[in-house]
Amino acid sequence: MSGLTFRICFLLITTVFAFNCQLALAADPPDIPTLIKQLDDPEDKKRESAADKLAYFMDPRITQAAKIRLLKEKDFHARLALHYALASQGDRKALQPLIDSLHQTGHHGSNYLRRATGKDFGWDIKQWQKWFDTTSDEKFEQFIQHRWEQKPIIEKWNEFQGLYTRRYIGEDNGVEVLKALGLPEQLSDAEKQKLETLPNAKAWNLFEMALAQKLQQEGKRKEAARLLQKVATEYPDTYYALRSKELAAILNRMVVEDQQFKPVENFKQLSIPEQIKYHIYQIRNIEAYQIMSPGYPDIFDTPHGDREKEYNPAVELIKIGEPAVPAVLGLLEDDRLIRATHWWRRGYPDIWPVRYSTVAFSILIEIRSNNLYDQRLIRSYSRDMDLKTKQKIIEQFIDSGKTVEIPPTEK
Repeated sequence: MSGLTFRICFLLITTVFAFNCQLALAADPPDIPTLIKQLDDPEDKKRESAADKLAYFMDPRITQAAKIRLLKEKDFHARLALHYALASQGDRKALQPLIDSLHQTGHHGSNYLRRATGKDFGWDIKQWQKWFDTTSDEKFEQFIQHRWEQKPIIEKWNEFQGLYTRRYIGEDNGVEVLKALGLPEQLSDAEKQKLETLPNAKAWNLFEMALAQKLQQEGKRKEAARLLQKVATEYPDTYYALRSKELAAILNRMVVEDQQFKPVENFKQLSIPEQIKYHIYQIRNIEAYQIMSPGYPDIFDTPHGDREKEYNPAVELIKIGEPAVPAVLGLLEDDRLIRATHWWRRGYPDIWPVRYSTVAFSILIEIRSNNLYDQRLIRSYSRDMDLKTKQKIIEQFIDSGKTVEIPPTEK
């Protein structure tokens, strides 16, 4: 391990959790009664392991057994695992002890919170507490129910993701990473064949081509929509199907708008209200690329890097300033897509399109605060925020004219 480069070390850290999840889901675990029985094992580690494994199931017996065991459990780590098992059944109150555990380190509290909630605030106890306080029991139960309904789809995707990432790491000279994970250095012939034939693999190829090539690079919304619709109809049980259906509908709507749009030779000859309207339409043509991981595409940049000469509608709206604010505020719930995508890590088979709402939020921060925008907050605004939270941000912008702190989000 001492010879690993920084890049490979980083790959190891960011992929080990995904592989552990994949292996846990793919393994043949003991049945629920056996795991429940192990909650009373004399060894602390075995009790902790049993509680952790129970979190991969949804069953009323788990709730009852975990609550009974908590009455007499003294081991700190086993107690955390029991609270995690309860949270996985939809018990929101079981999250509070996990949050409280973040006052100290050397345990799995942060991992349990991430796995139980789908959120990732690391060890930031204040952020976790804010999210917990603004998430109702009902909202959390709905999230858990949806997660379990999606479990078969996620399990199939985990199988694909594991093979896909292993292939990427191996091809990217990450053999040491695979060794550290206890995985073969190369895919077997059977694994290679499976990777080519899995429905999620075929769906991913179309999904990535639609967003990264047809939309982002070529700006062909109609063709991107066609490929996404193909994912939704031909691979309906895959991880990418529901999003593909939504994105195809949005792009088809934008194609109609494109057909109705009347271009102008020189927007500077328009009145300010007309310029604002023109720039808002042109937001869809912002082309931006993510370079670093983690990172985010710079929507204020231009494809060739010449900000002084190349047209960027977001920059033009910032130049207009306050007169543009009311119209831009109206875009904070706009789901239309621009020619940009962002991703988590290289070798991770998923990407997300950047929407009008993200661009609008970035523009408002630039106009009102004159500070560099926070990429993490913008990414969160685009992907995770519920309508109620977005509306609160809009109201705060209107009332105060100042940059606001983004509240924790609900799903």
